[in-house]
Amino acid sequence: MKLRSSMLALVIASILPACFGSSGPFVRATHDPVTVEVAVVESDSPVETGFDAAVAPTDAAAGEAHAVAARPSTEEAAHASKPDEPSNSGESQVATAAVAPTSPKVSERGSVAAPRSEPTVEPATGAATAIPASTTPALVPGAQAGAVLRDPNKAHAPSDPNAPFLLSDHGLPSMQIPRDEKLVYDVILNLGVISPDVGKVTITSKVEPFRASPLLLASADPATHAEQAVVSARAEGQYAVYTLDELITTAHLPQAFPALLHRSTQSGSENRKREMTLGEKDGKFVCVYRRDTHCKKCNLKTHFVEPTWAWQDAHHCEGCKRVEHRLWKDPVTRDAPSGCVDMLSAVYVARTMILEGRETVEFQLMDRDELWDVKLKRGKSTKRIEVPAGEFDAFEITLQTGVPKSETGRDEADFSGLFGIHGELSIWVEATTGVPVWIRGLVPVGPIELDVGVELAGFRGTPRAFKPIE
Repeated sequence: MKLRSSMLALVIASILPACFGSSGPFVRATHDPVTVEVAVVESDSPVETGFDAAVAPTDAAAGEAHAVAARPSTEEAAHASKPDEPSNSGESQVATAAVAPTSPKVSERGSVAAPRSEPTVEPATGAATAIPASTTPALVPGAQAGAVLRDPNKAHAPSDPNAPFLLSDHGLPSMQIPRDEKLVYDVILNLGVISPDVGKVTITSKVEPFRASPLLLASADPATHAEQAVVSARAEGQYAVYTLDELITTAHLPQAFPALLHRSTQSGSENRKREMTLGEKDGKFVCVYRRDTHCKKCNLKTHFVEPTWAWQDAHHCEGCKRVEHRLWKDPVTRDAPSGCVDMLSAVYVARTMILEGRETVEFQLMDRDELWDVKLKRGKSTKRIEVPAGEFDAFEITLQTGVPKSETGRDEADFSGLFGIHGELSIWVEATTGVPVWIRGLVPVGPIELDVGVELAGFRGTPRAFKPIE
């Protein structure tokens, strides 16, 4: 049986986490100290926001936004041409193991791991090369601290087309987003001796020219136009009679509102949609949240069901599972701190923490319309983790959450990460790049909870330093 319980939760938030789009004022910087920018995503179908702002479209069906492929630099092209030197940039990789172990093997650094099948490697284009945070400015030259710099006319593409997309804010740790990355994870059900594969999780990031309206074509000249970045996490799976297909997408846009657009669409045994936007509106930084619900009562004949008995009339259904019977509720607006992020963007906050060599990072996270205090902490030493994609030296990331003093009526135990993952989370990220390689926690499946492991099975477009231990 298969369950693709999505899971890279906040776990993911801390890695893949895990994390968030900057909701506060932010800028993006690249190799060139005079180029800064903010951006977001795009897709094949128009975005349905319900708000008075132009937003780049996102593809809720495929789960991946298409973007302009990054061009490898001369140095990376030369690196990629060496057959004996694997690289994830210029010539990015897609690695998939022939046989996935039932559970990851953890051993102390230096120990000998059991032999395993070598992953197959397929060439691809468009890679991301991590750059030290110390080489990137925190603000656009001439800008004042705290200024909202989301004007597309002031945000430009980087001089290096392979540089990661960088979001930075005086109140938020920098966030590096690879330009064209894909991570594929197997979801394994932990049942002791038997550990069946019940689903998969796919995490992608795309960066492309920004367009304020779906009707306007993006310019082909990356040197004079702003960019947008979108990250997505899709979970697919089946367990017994329960099926799941959930897509979570976050877009970072170079504009005041929405500066961040976060969406979640679930189909299968349960159907629901949620949408959250963050940004500055009428001089205040706000969160606008809405969700759908089953239609209560209406006159639409398509919402009526046939009677059970001959003497009954057709009547409006009551809480059925049909997606076509769900309607959007009115949006709710609340104040939000300018430095908060969403759940999916938090993953990249965690990854950047590792890239910058930091041991801890603290920030605020907005989940639906609830604000949380989050602290991520890196372990002191590494361990060797074996997953289907290979063996990696990894740090464990611990996650601490709390309810801000300004929030009432909630308990810390109410927190859950991406795809509802919760419990005693165990999150392991590659030691140099922060790419999540293994996560374990509880995932809700209808009325029950499953103990699952999320293991990296394939990757493409990752930072150059990310590769299995040979």
